[in-house]
Amino acid sequence: MSQRSNKNARTQKKITGDAKGMTRKGATSAKLSRKAGTTVHTVSAKGGAKGASNGGGGGLLKGGLFGNAQQKEAKRQERERRDQEVYAVNVLLKQDPRYSTYRKIWWGLLGVGLAMTVVSWACMFVFPANPNNPSETMGLVSTVALIAAYAFIIGGFAFDWIKVRPMRRKAEAEAASMTDKKLGQLIQSDYAAKEEKKAAKKAAASNETATSTEDKTHTQ
Repeated sequence: MSQRSNKNARTQKKITGDAKGMTRKGATSAKLSRKAGTTVHTVSAKGGAKGASNGGGGGLLKGGLFGNAQQKEAKRQERERRDQEVYAVNVLLKQDPRYSTYRKIWWGLLGVGLAMTVVSWACMFVFPANPNNPSETMGLVSTVALIAAYAFIIGGFAFDWIKVRPMRRKAEAEAASMTDKKLGQLIQSDYAAKEEKKAAKKAAASNETATSTEDKTHTQ
């Protein structure tokens, strides 16, 4: 079998790679011969980065930080409104003269009941001989005092339930129905009245001090 010389033109083309059909393209330059399936999802690096920066981060800031700030602000306003309503209830009750009278009666009943309890216990400890025997003087006093204590304490709670509670509930309903502006005006007026009373007391105290100083000077 004969062998071609290296100087042959056909052999030189094979060596240098100029012959057609002698080289293959790399795998990186190959193209798909058919379209991707419907289940295949292709995402470009640029588009993915953009979506992560715009969609994900923005949603987190919007729904996380801003949402928490709004919730905190709403809770703060709710607490402030509740505090204003409680203050307004006290102001409305003070404006009704019956409330202060009823409160004094209620405290009086409870005070008498507690005093009777102390008397009953004192009789039991100071005179331990038959303290619960009604035929004995101290036993009778102890029994009567204990019965009176129960009567006054129960009467105080009943009086509070019948007279004081309805007034408080009415004031609470009235304060709850007020607007924020009306609540602010009511609180501001009460604050101004308190400041006027303080100023009047200071003026009266200063006048008394000045009068006493003048009296001492005239006496000397």
